[in-house]
Amino acid sequence: FDDETGELLILEALLEIFGVAEREGFEVRLRWVPRALVQHADNLSKYEGRYDYGLTPHWRRRVLTELGPGSRNIMVDRFAAPNALTSRFNALFDAPGVEAVDAFSGDWSAGWSYLIPPFTGLDAVLDKLERDNAAAILVVPVWKSRGW
Repeated sequence: FDDETGELLILEALLEIFGVAEREGFEVRLRWVPRALVQHADNLSKYEGRYDYGLTPHWRRRVLTELGPGSRNIMVDRFAAPNALTSRFNALFDAPGVEAVDAFSGDWSAGWSYLIPPFTGLDAVLDKLERDNAAAILVVPVWKSRGW
């Protein structure tokens, strides 16, 4: 749907797909799928990341410098947004390279965890750190009315 003209562009997109398929010699098959079978995917497409925040590049570099060379190799970004700080990361949704979709499902005791969790889940993070006897960099805001 074109916001400016109000024109439906699905037909154009389909014609382009079929044109590429014909040129490249592959077949396109369409099938209807009941909404109940794709509801989860539809819900994910509407998700807005309210907790998508992090450190500025300056502060990220400073954190890694303090930890020393090679720290990125032993660190897991436990609450990664679309651009994780480290090559090892957990995320809210499945994505290429993700180690775990639920950060709390794994053991945090090996290496370092880099944590910028949703503030509403900070108690669970502190419990997990204690249970797993884990080393972590935990980033939270200065918020005087909160218990942390």
